[in-house]
Amino acid sequence: MIWASVRKWLFQLLHPVHRLLRKPNEFLQIVFFFREMGFDKETVGKILCRSPEIFASNMESTLKKKIDFLVDFGVSKHHLPRIIRKYPEILLLDINHTLLPRYDCNFV
Repeated sequence: MIWASVRKWLFQLLHPVHRLLRKPNEFLQIVFFFREMGFDKETVGKILCRSPEIFASNMESTLKKKIDFLVDFGVSKHHLPRIIRKYPEILLLDINHTLLPRYDCNFV
């Protein structure tokens, strides 16, 4: 019983890293995406250490969609790198279940 929970925890811990190793081209695409947004190498590295799952995300259906949501929400493209640098986890949140309900609560 304990081994099953340990195995599940270990899989959850290593799963994003495993996906990074399987898809190096997608990983590099996301690195270049952050570099185009104005992040230096050190900041991209910090984001990778803090939220490696971001680098296993799908560029179109996850990252760009969430960034578009934040811009539509009113975050300026100028401030977006600062927000992501400070809270990279925001790119891992589900739009419909987490971000949108918070958006709706603030403007209802």
